[in-house]
Amino acid sequence: MYGGSSLCDYTAGLHAWHLLHGILWNINNEELHSILKGVAGLTPQSSEYPKRPPCEMDTSSNFLHIVG
Repeated sequence: MYGGSSLCDYTAGLHAWHLLHGILWNINNEELHSILKGVAGLTPQSSEYPKRPPCEMDTSSNFLHIVG
């Protein structure tokens, strides 16, 4: 089972794909919002994690230095 935020991200990706390829996004936004809101309420507690601190530039540059 996916969490509500995962499905929101997946849906946003599908919408972006349609825009990028010039294909009609024929989805009723009000219905989609209601569906995603309902799914968010079904998210199991086991899939919810506390927010982490933001990634800082030092962390990013260190990671890039190590990886590449």
